[in-house]
Parts: sequence; structure tokens; C-alpha cells
Amino acid sequence: MTHLSRRRRTAAGFLALSAVAGVMVVAMVAPAVAVSGMAADSGIRLFEGLPEYIKPDKLAQTTDIYAKDGTGAPVLIAAVYEQNREIVGWDQISPQVKDALIATEDPRFYSRGGVDVRAALRAAAGNALSENVGSGASTISMQYVKNILVQRAEAIPDKAKREAAYDDATKTSMDRKLKEIRLAIGLEKAYTKDQILLGYLNIAPFGGTTYDIQSAAKYYYGVTAAELTLPQAASLIASVNEPNGLRLDREENLADNKKRRDGDVLAAMLKEGKITQAQHDEAVAAPIEPKITPLATGCHAANPLGAGFFCDYVERVIRNQKMLQDAVDPERSTLTTGGYDIYTTLDLDLQRAALESMRAYVPMSAPALDLGGSLVTIEPGTGRVLAMAQNKDFDAHPEDT
Repeated sequence: MTHLSRRRRTAAGFLALSAVAGVMVVAMVAPAVAVSGMAADSGIRLFEGLPEYIKPDKLAQTTDIYAKDGTGAPVLIAAVYEQNREIVGWDQISPQVKDALIATEDPRFYSRGGVDVRAALRAAAGNALSENVGSGASTISMQYVKNILVQRAEAIPDKAKREAAYDDATKTSMDRKLKEIRLAIGLEKAYTKDQILLGYLNIAPFGGTTYDIQSAAKYYYGVTAAELTLPQAASLIASVNEPNGLRLDREENLADNKKRRDGDVLAAMLKEGKITQAQHDEAVAAPIEPKITPLATGCHAANPLGAGFFCDYVERVIRNQKMLQDAVDPERSTLTTGGYDIYTTLDLDLQRAALESMRAYVPMSAPALDLGGSLVTIEPGTGRVLAMAQNKDFDAHPEDT
């Protein structure tokens, strides 16, 4: 196919989508009226007046805090986050995850534009005849747009504005659907299919504070996104449209998730030729067996090393750094959203020695005594804190720190 013919096909596709949108607009504002040429033309003009450009925002990521061992190698002691997210590249995700998502959510993803014209027409017709306004026909590109808008809303500091933006991004309405269509078209003009698919997998919610396929794989199964088996991948994709209702860390959800996994995801993968019958049957026979692996979050995670107070000290210092002030809300730090790697001066060998000394000479409790003690080791000439031990465990409550 020549470059010119591809351009003509793309232009024709966008024209068709505008026509579909015109029909959807008319179905929204006058569902009981026959769709005339004039009405459809007005709908097209209204659709083309909507914003057409959206750029994925920088996503909130987990910040990791490191100490060092006796060799100087970094050791993770704690992680802080608002959303558990770890962005990964294309080759770091199992092909079975991508196949499962496409087969289930958007089988024609690589062969059509940002909107599935046939599905959109069916949805428009169905919505015009029912009260289920604005449902159905969402492609991966449209779902990605929705997730971008939701993330953008959740990042707004003002509570009232945040809730209004969230409602606008998630409400069931035809105008929201039209906005998603328009933005999905623009998205596909600016990004490749692989970029859109990867972006979707790096933003999708998987229940609670777990976002993106890598964090979901690690939390629910204790593996990376590249290591997910077919049954595991299918169970995670089964939850993308109902992340809290089908999350795998709740026993009561497992039966419903398996039903969705087997009846929707694996069945779709078989139908689309992504897996063989034998692979399908083997995956269906596999039970769902999560291996919940919580991310060590907050300074409590550093308590086994006796470094909870040091971790809290680091957090307080970092939060006050002007370079980490949020651009929109200066009173807010980006510590829990910036995805930073913070390498500290804490030496774990010295920390263990300091902790043992504290336990030997200043125990946490003694008969008729309420003892409190601390030990700090500072490197001469640099002021670097190498160890910071106390005779009690760190607790996040201010009165205990």
C-alpha cells in the first residue's frame, strides 16, 4: 500500500468517525427523532468543535529510600507512595498480557483508528432505544483517554475541583463518550499503537492503590510483568474494568474473577487465535492462586533494620526541599508521587552494631524504669549520618516519635 493510499484511508476513517459521532450526538439530544441529514450534519459540526488533543501526563510513581550495606551496595529500606506504580517498557511486559488485553477489550486494535466504527454505530443505535446512555464501544484508546482524565482529576489539590473533575471523567453520558472519541482520534494521530497499548498498561488501575501491570504482577503474584503466566495474565486483565470488584487480594472475589477470566478473557484469546485450544483448556483448569506480596511502604518497613526513625528523618528533610514542591500546590511535596530513588548515608553494618548496643545497654524496658535512649554515629569531616538507633521501634504516630 502506498503512503498516499494510507493517507486517504486515514482521512476516510476520520471522516467516517465524524459521521458516527454526528449520529451519536443526534441520538443523545433527540433519540426519538429520526436522524435526518441536517441533524447529522449539525452533530458532526458539534463533534468537531470538541477538543481533539490530549497528552499523557507524568504519572505518580513510588519513591524508594535506600541505605547501603558493608560493600556500599544500595539496599531498599522503605518505599513511599500515593499510588503503587512502577512504569516499565514494552519488552518488560509478557506478550500474553498484551494479547489478553487486545483480545478482550479491542480485537481490531491494530487495524482501526481510535474508535471502532461498527461498535460505535451499534452502541449509538442501542442507546437511542434505551436509557443506557453513553455505554459500550470503548476501544483501548478511549479507555486510555478516560484513565488519563481520571488521573488528571485525582491530581487536583482542591477537593471540590478534584471531585467535579473526577465525576466529569467517569459519568455515564453520551457527551463524555463523545469527548473520549474525539480525544482518542487525536491520540492515535500523535502516538503509535504500541505506545498507546504500553501507556494503557502503565496507567490502568488494578484495585486499591495498585496501578499498572508491573505493580499488579508484583503485588498479586510476586513476579514481574514479564514473568506472568497465561492464567495469571488473564486474571489480571479480567479485572481492568472492575478493578476493586475483582481484585485478587480478597477471597470473596476469586470465584467471580475466575469466571471472568475463563468466560471472557481466555475465551476471547482462543477466538482471536492468540492461544491454542490446548493452552486454553490448561489455563481454564488452573486455579487462581494469588501470592500477595505487599510493597514495604512507609518507614514501618525499616523497623526490622532498626532504621524507622532514620527513615522518618529522611522523609522530613526531603519534604522540606523546595525542589520537590508541587508546581500546582506549593504546600504539597512530590515525595510520594515523584518516583524518586533516594540514596542515604545509612550504613547497615554500623546500624546493626548500634542497635545491638542499644539493646544491651539501654533496653526498651526495665523494672521500675521507663528508659529512653538513642545513639547517632556521624562521620567526622562530612557530617554524614551513618547510624541512628533508638531503644524502641518507630511508630508513625507523632506522640511516639
